[in-house]
This record gives sequence, structure tokens and C-alpha cells, in this order.
Amino acid sequence: MFGRRRVSSFDRTVVLGMAAGRIGIGTAALLAAKPALKGLGLDQTNSSARVLGRMAGARDIALAALQLQNIDDPDGLRDATLAAVAADAADAAIFLAAGRHAELRRASAMSAPFAIAAVIGGLWLADRL
Repeated sequence: MFGRRRVSSFDRTVVLGMAAGRIGIGTAALLAAKPALKGLGLDQTNSSARVLGRMAGARDIALAALQLQNIDDPDGLRDATLAAVAADAADAAIFLAAGRHAELRRASAMSAPFAIAAVIGGLWLADRL
């Protein structure tokens, strides 16, 4: 349609990469919670942590699906990306706060930088849309 904005091929590639990463992380957390928690530096022996890890995995898969569903709609894709940014920002804040506790410092140091990078990348993408 005349005058309608489109998602550039570069931005589509970025979205596909971000969604693939989110689906990979989400699937690992959902289906293999113990190793996923261990990879984050968290206690994988705690059954409550595994349940919460699976919930976070399902959330990540849903956020990726929302981005992919809107991949051809700049406004919808920006909204979906900002929803993912909100979740990533919450993750970053939680991981940073966890660093105050000695038993969680390793997890904080391992995971907070990735959550912060996801926020920055998501904001960068949303701004391009």
C-alpha cells in the first residue's frame, strides 16, 4: 500500500535472531530446567526454582512468538519488542538485586549482563521501527 511503512530486511533479520535466541533459551528453561538453571548460576536442585525457571521459559517463548507474529507490521513489532524489553528489564533488575546476596552473586554476575544487553538491543530495535 502507498505510504505504508515496512519492516526492513535488516530489521527482520535482527528480529529473527532475537526470537531464535529467546526461543532457544525458553525451550531450554522449559524442557531442561536443571541444566538451564545451572547455566545461569542458580540452584538447580530446588524444585521451586525449576518451576519458576519453566515459567520464565514459557514467557520467553510467548514473547518470541508475539514478535514473529508481528514481523511484517512495524507498529505491532515495536509493541511486541517493547513487551520483551519490559520483561528483560525486570530480569535485569532482579538479577542485579540478587547480587546483594552472597549465594546469588555468581548468578547475578553471569546473568545480569545478558539481560541488560537484551534491554539495550530491544530498545535499539524498537527505535528503528
